[in-house]
Amino acid sequence: VWAAISILPVLLLLTSVFALVVGDRNAVYVSKFITQVVFFTIEYVGLQMLFLSVTKKMRGQMNSA
Repeated sequence: VWAAISILPVLLLLTSVFALVVGDRNAVYVSKFITQVVFFTIEYVGLQMLFLSVTKKMRGQMNSA
């Protein structure tokens, strides 16, 4: 959990420094894209782990909610 929580701020800091070093507006867009892709990947994996931890009987109720 701590690794997942700390990845996003670290990525934001790294990509911000990268954008400042490059000094181009396109670097900001690329940095934001990379951060979002990594963040949503982590979030998706977390949701899958949560889904798999629920018993099969209750999964139908989760899907309908």
